[in-house]
Amino acid sequence: MEYTILDHAGFYGPLLTALINIYNVWFRKPYLYAYIVGFLINTALNKMLKSTIREPRPKNQIFINKNLELNKNEEAYGMPSGHAQSVSFSIMYLYYFNNSYLFIISCSIGILTIYQRYNFRRHTLTQLFVGSLIGIIFANIVHNITKYYLDTQTKKKCNTNI
Repeated sequence: MEYTILDHAGFYGPLLTALINIYNVWFRKPYLYAYIVGFLINTALNKMLKSTIREPRPKNQIFINKNLELNKNEEAYGMPSGHAQSVSFSIMYLYYFNNSYLFIISCSIGILTIYQRYNFRRHTLTQLFVGSLIGIIFANIVHNITKYYLDTQTKKKCNTNI
């Protein structure tokens, strides 16, 4: 089976949206660090949830790269979708920075990713929905914690300058 560039864009969606976010917040170091740490925690959270829930992936899966899509350990399970969780985390995090061009590109990649994971029978619709929801919620948490921390630091600086 031959795969299109859109199939590959969907498969590599988490990496592409992560690079877009890193580019977008490169000069806002606190948000950059929060994004990277949040992305890593989001990935660990996904692995923990897969190990706990243990819902199998659909049958008759199609693989773009069997070496990268090993169904070992927690990756043998499909709930929640790690790809959907990662792209949703990145898209939601990017949303807060009002860069409409990058946001539209990221949303397009996110749609391709979710479609590719469903079309290749790597996940069910429920697994994709739950992964997306977790990614969105976790991005909100990471952004709000970062914003709260930065606001607190700004108030402390203002109070010490009086």
